[in-house]
Amino acid sequence: MPAVLSHSDLGDLPADRHLSSAPDPYSVYRRLREIGPVVQMPEVVRSAWASGTGESGKVFVVTRYDETEAALANWAVFSSGPRDPATLVVDPPEHTALRRHLRDGFTPAAVRVLRADVEARARGLLYERAAGDELDLAADYAWDLAGWAICTVVGLPMADRPELTRLYRGGEHRGDPDLKARLKDYLHGFAAERARHPRDDLPSRLTAELGSSLVAGMYTDLFGGGIDNPTSAVGNALLALAEHPAQRRVLQAVAHDLPALTAAVNECIRYDSPIQRIFRFPRRNVALGGKLIPAGSDVLLLLGSANRDERRFEDPDQLDLARPPVHNLSFGHGIHFCLGAPLTRIVMMAALPPLLERFPDYELTGPPERPRRHVERAVLSLPARLG
Repeated sequence: MPAVLSHSDLGDLPADRHLSSAPDPYSVYRRLREIGPVVQMPEVVRSAWASGTGESGKVFVVTRYDETEAALANWAVFSSGPRDPATLVVDPPEHTALRRHLRDGFTPAAVRVLRADVEARARGLLYERAAGDELDLAADYAWDLAGWAICTVVGLPMADRPELTRLYRGGEHRGDPDLKARLKDYLHGFAAERARHPRDDLPSRLTAELGSSLVAGMYTDLFGGGIDNPTSAVGNALLALAEHPAQRRVLQAVAHDLPALTAAVNECIRYDSPIQRIFRFPRRNVALGGKLIPAGSDVLLLLGSANRDERRFEDPDQLDLARPPVHNLSFGHGIHFCLGAPLTRIVMMAALPPLLERFPDYELTGPPERPRRHVERAVLSLPARLG
């Protein structure tokens, strides 16, 4: 039988799946890994860990690297969930068709050309500041750069970027249903306009091939993931670097060494993953980690825990920007590997060096503000004093 978690194993952190907003979810993950690679939630907390989609009523948490990677790779058994062609979280054949339409705009080569422009924008934002100034490194820096980058990639009007960001933050992260509806209405209107008056751009091609209604749903996911992941990754990295001055100096030293900078960025992503968890739903009874999981169960893959697995990484709780490159699961694995992963890395590589070059001694003036009950380990606010 699977190991069963008890209330005491959660300590004083949230007794549900929404650990992303906790100051230190990793201590909970560590206790879960000690219990086993696959842990069944007891009845008393099961509903708080469930997705609402699973059919068996059982909830299993996958805590370690190997088992998480295996589940991600086996999409034929571990389904992403109900088939909804208006989202990007689907299985083949819909998944294959949607990725084919989008892949050219999100390849590493395609987004690599953005780096110089994003870095120029970062330097412009910092040029307006002086030592001693207060700056919210999330709201006024990371969110700005990520919003600029995703609007460029998917062809959303740059003039609408501030309003789109405001609607998304308010609707998705602060739970305002009116703002969420307004963002949805905007994207439906945008897709319909492109269908009526096509241009030589990605949204026009997509609406011609797929129809405006489907494209509007896709753009909800594209804009959300395209602004959330880079913002979360940059915010988490700046928080970690503030807490690890020696690693801050390491990043400064490798800013112009592309392989070393790439490795450092990947280590930041491993250390505090922007995406902490995802659900999968077995189509049939399946064994994983020596446990039998019934078909239709909720299977919660803790990516943040897998990236701290002692069996995979040496000293996993240490931020080590000189760590030899080791594959992590921050963006998933297999056919569902995050489409926007290259964009997130490029935004980080464009955002971190300019800040450390101009204000190497920035200091945080308060804790980060994180949204409650969200899949992302997102950062809405990160107040700092520039030094």
